[in-house]
Amino acid sequence: MIETAYFIPVSKLAEEEGVDVDLLAEDLGIGASDFVTISAIPTVEAILTNSQPGPLSSACPASAAPCVVTAAQAALVREVTTGLNGLVAAQALAHGVVLVDLFSLADDIYANGYQVGDVKLTADFLGGLYSLDGLHPTDTGYGILANAFIHQINTSFGTRIVPASIEEIAACDPLVLAHPSPCRTF
Repeated sequence: MIETAYFIPVSKLAEEEGVDVDLLAEDLGIGASDFVTISAIPTVEAILTNSQPGPLSSACPASAAPCVVTAAQAALVREVTTGLNGLVAAQALAHGVVLVDLFSLADDIYANGYQVGDVKLTADFLGGLYSLDGLHPTDTGYGILANAFIHQINTSFGTRIVPASIEEIAACDPLVLAHPSPCRTF
């Protein structure tokens, strides 16, 4: 599983388009468990409206970015990342280094979203946590990451660093489309 807004599961795309996932995958010429990239969306739309014949190729015509990441490729990326994270954790433990587990944080947010007031932010495109490129966090996303570091520093060193107010950040974040509260100007 690839957990940024840049990679859209075919099942999510089918849900958004209101079509059967297997039919969509067939129309695009990819697997139902594969991912399409943000770069692929114009081509996907052209295929679905019969403006362009399918299948969706692995490389997007308008960019050097891929259009499709197969489920097997995504699983391999996750396996390698998990293995590397295990090595980093072992080295951190062996050398007494404080480790902030952003991988688990990303997993949790991808699975459950992130509640800010009455609004649940998600890792989906325009879900409030990733910028328009689908890869980099929004201001709110960076605040959540900062709080993970603050929490680990406070826990490990007994400090009392005050966490960032995610509600205040989200209120002024232009990429959190459903603002949970009025934006304060500083």
